[in-house]
Amino acid sequence: KEIYQMAVNAKYEAVKNGEAEVISCYTTDAGVARLGLKLLKDDKHVQPHFDAAYVVRSEILDKYPKLKDLLNQVKITNDEMAQMNFQVEGEGLDAKEVARQYLERKGLI
Repeated sequence: KEIYQMAVNAKYEAVKNGEAEVISCYTTDAGVARLGLKLLKDDKHVQPHFDAAYVVRSEILDKYPKLKDLLNQVKITNDEMAQMNFQVEGEGLDAKEVARQYLERKGLI
């Protein structure tokens, strides 16, 4: 088969329209949740692993000492992030509201 380079949004449309069978993507892309795509395991470790991390200035942690423990409780899976991205990008929901609902469901607020 042929290999093509295309914009991220075009990749998902190509899969949706049957024009592509396999695409590369970020595991948290909204298109993964929207189309119910199956993510393949990178058992050869070809792709770099991108984990989200918090970056907080030390003066903020000094001012709010409980913040570090609170942030360490937030563990968002790739599936959860893809679903939240879909809610914002695909369904047009407000990002702050989606985040608030997630934190409420997890009992963090």
